[in-house]
Parts: sequence; C-alpha cells; structure tokens
Amino acid sequence: MKKTAPHITIATTADILEAPALSDHIGRRESQLLLGEVFNVEAREGDFLRGYSRHDGYRGYVHKDRLRPEQARATHVCSHHLSIIHTGPGIKTRDIMAVSHLSRLRIEKNSLTNGFLKVVGLGWIPAEHVAPVQSLRQRIDHVERALDFLGTPYRYGGRSSLGIDCSGLVQIVLTGSGYNRIPRDADRQEKSSHVGIKIDPALAQRGDIVFFPQHVGIMVGKDTIISATEKYSGVVIETLDELAARQGGITAVRRPRP
Repeated sequence: MKKTAPHITIATTADILEAPALSDHIGRRESQLLLGEVFNVEAREGDFLRGYSRHDGYRGYVHKDRLRPEQARATHVCSHHLSIIHTGPGIKTRDIMAVSHLSRLRIEKNSLTNGFLKVVGLGWIPAEHVAPVQSLRQRIDHVERALDFLGTPYRYGGRSSLGIDCSGLVQIVLTGSGYNRIPRDADRQEKSSHVGIKIDPALAQRGDIVFFPQHVGIMVGKDTIISATEKYSGVVIETLDELAARQGGITAVRRPRP
C-alpha cells in the first residue's frame, strides 16, 4: 500500500481539482474539502498535493496553502448551517473565517467563555454552533436538514453551505443526519446501499432520494423535491414532475433506512 501523509484542511473550503493548475483559482473543481477534513497526501507536484479525501476517498489535487500536516483529531463538528470563527469569545470581536456545516474542529477543553468555545489554533466559535463528532451517529430528520440549505448557491463540485451541487447536498445532508459512507457522486450514490434500499419510483415519498440522469434530489413531500440545480443557480424546491421532465426521467429511488 502506498504511504500517505495525512493533512487537514485549514481554509473554509479547499477545492479538489482534477489536475494541478496555475493557481488554486484555476482548474476544474471535482469536489471540496471542508475545514478540518483530512486529505491523505501521496505526492507533491509543484504547489499542489496529490491524494484523496479520507472522508469519501475522492482523489485529486489540492493547493498546498489549504492544508497542513494533521497533528490531532477533531473533537467537534459544526452543527449549524453556517457559523463564524471570531478572534475572541464575543459576537462583536473580529471575524476570522466562515465555518460550513459539518466542518471539523478541535475544541480546547474547558474553554467555554461567554457562550463561546475556543477552536485550537483558530479562534472562538459560538458553543451552540458545534456538537461532538459522536453526534454524527445520531439519526435525525434528513429532510429538515436539507431544508436548511434552501437558497444556497449552486456550485459545481461544492459541498459547503456557501455553495453546493446536487450530489454534495445529498452527501452532506445524509452524513449530518446519522448516515455514514455516503458516496460523493450521484452515480455512485445511486448504486450504494448506504444511501438506502431501492424502491418502486411510484411509491416515492418524503425523505426518499430520487435519481435522474446526472442529477439527484430529496423528496420533501408527496410531490415535491429539493435539489441543487444549475437551472435555478441554487437549492430549490420544485415539483417532482417538473424536475423529472427537465432531467430526462427518474432512474432510481432509494429510501434511507430509519
């Protein structure tokens, strides 16, 4: 097995590119790492590190300035849709960086001050915006979690509260709702039993994951579905019939296990 060096993400997001680019702002974004997520580095090519995400195995290149060698495991995740790390334990202190849902954080023990917790090496975050990493094992209503993303901009390859694509939405929503080993891309999600059991599309109901050619969404009602769409440049709710007509029909439906 090839030796790897675990690195953690030190930016709000870090793009995983299909190939090294002239800068970290140029190149095809295939996926993203969130703050605190681990990227297993296999090699360095110029200013880029080649490897794969520990979370979902996604391979590619990440700019070296977005990563640093992993020193300790995260203790908490951002349970809020979007938060901010501050310079001090107070809402009026200066902003340092945005923190997306499910970003991983190492919280200093016994640091609660004025309703804030200290993020090791970064700053302070509202205590009510984080939860222990163990909370990811708890099953919650994934439809309610999906609704938190309503209005989030569409971003190809995105996985964050600042911009997300269709399969990124499904992966983040299910992961944050107590499901694990959710693949990154829609075609793999469609084949994965971790997403749920296959059912007859005619029986689709609230909470089911509906697949189309090159698209995926989550049922929020009997006839409505939420997804991140290029057409509307963001996460929207529309009728299942409208989306199916535009995307070329339904290819499969999976129902997450309770």
